[in-house]
Amino acid sequence: MNKFSLYILLVLAFLGLSQSPHSQRDSIYIADENAFVSKIKERSPFAIILTDYYKDGLIIHGHYHRYKIVSSVSRYRTIIARVSRKFAEKNINNIGMALYQRDAKEKKILTPSIPGWIFVNNPIYGYWETTYTKSSEQRIWRFHKSYAYIEKALGIHPETFTEESFKKASVFISHNAIFYGSKNEYGTFGAHTQKVFPEFFNKKSPDEKWDFKTLLQRSLKINWSGQ
Repeated sequence: MNKFSLYILLVLAFLGLSQSPHSQRDSIYIADENAFVSKIKERSPFAIILTDYYKDGLIIHGHYHRYKIVSSVSRYRTIIARVSRKFAEKNINNIGMALYQRDAKEKKILTPSIPGWIFVNNPIYGYWETTYTKSSEQRIWRFHKSYAYIEKALGIHPETFTEESFKKASVFISHNAIFYGSKNEYGTFGAHTQKVFPEFFNKKSPDEKWDFKTLLQRSLKINWSGQ
């Protein structure tokens, strides 16, 4: 082995180790959904939405989530968290979903769910509006104008929560099951999610292999493209 080859191996080893989970001291660690309870301090009600996933490191892989935290008090903020491999794989289909929500009564929802369920059916944040078509009528949840920013921050369609879909989502949540919408429009494979987070879907897959140049670039700087 010549000196150049040895140098390249040493560089790769350094980058692989330096980008391992142990080097990311500035991010919190989420082992599973229960960690949200103690690691995220936010005034209720609020939702923690998964907006991006990234796997970094050449030798020792680190798994990372980007979250948008939406509340009625502080509007929203984003954080990056290091997560366990098991938790990352468990939520690979949940981009755009709230991995944790807590309502005004401090009820905790640890099942991935459509963002905003905690605000629906609460007269503080909105009201039910009856709409009519030629053949039917339905009730749709509308946010008060003073809380319109919540709907925008959540990244949900204005007509996501009909009274029927809200009741269905509530049943799913009570059984710890995931509800991706009446037409499966939410989650990683949902059409609406792909419209809201186009950058995530336009980038390379977290598990896709990279060429040498790209590996070096990615190891020197984590590239986040989620909102």
